[in-house]
Amino acid sequence: MVLFSFFDNFGMEKDDYTFKVLIVGDAAVGKTQIVNKFINNSFFEKYNFSMGMNFGTKKINFNGKNIKLLLWDTPGQEKYRELMPSSLEYFHLIAIVYAVDNQGSFNNISERVNKIKPKTNKKTKFLLVGNKCDLVEKRQVTKEDAENYAKANKMEFIEISAKAGTNIEKMFNSSLLKILEDENNIENEKKQIDNYSHIDINHNNNLPFCNKYCSCCLCLKKSEGNVEEEEEIEYGE
Repeated sequence: MVLFSFFDNFGMEKDDYTFKVLIVGDAAVGKTQIVNKFINNSFFEKYNFSMGMNFGTKKINFNGKNIKLLLWDTPGQEKYRELMPSSLEYFHLIAIVYAVDNQGSFNNISERVNKIKPKTNKKTKFLLVGNKCDLVEKRQVTKEDAENYAKANKMEFIEISAKAGTNIEKMFNSSLLKILEDENNIENEKKQIDNYSHIDINHNNNLPFCNKYCSCCLCLKKSEGNVEEEEEIEYGE
């Protein structure tokens, strides 16, 4: 199944950013339902388990930026685990979903994190998602336990309900803030490099830094006499 938004290519301005999101979790925790609710605002009352990788896109305006989210929904059954994308380092966000009425799906989170995290980029964000929070009477996983796990593992956390639509729009907000912060830092670093790229080392005495072993600093510039002397030592044999 391929999920998509009809307005992906129409009616919106050029994307400022494109972010890749991977959604993982046990079977029947509602991963595909979450993606479908987020993209199409619909919910399947009757739904069969995913037997392959689902893909969807969604364009949103967040903090004044046009962002395109590319969402991969992975199958939860063990026999389909090999369908997990191999290039995990290219994902900006990995959302790990459990169902609040299924303690086993929460217990399996640590195993998934331990397998996935070493293969990701150091800037990849992790989001813990407790789905089916509308099932109050069937709850098995307390919000406190999930919050403690997320805090201990430096993850964002949110409880949602794909069926009721609770917190679906807010699901990615905290993670997107941190992703954008990283992107802004990268852009600022590029601007600093661009600002320094025009500096003439031979004539500018106001370099932004000085490093003892920096070959481009004025402090290491040698006189012609010293250069000749070094050449004699290096090549005089």
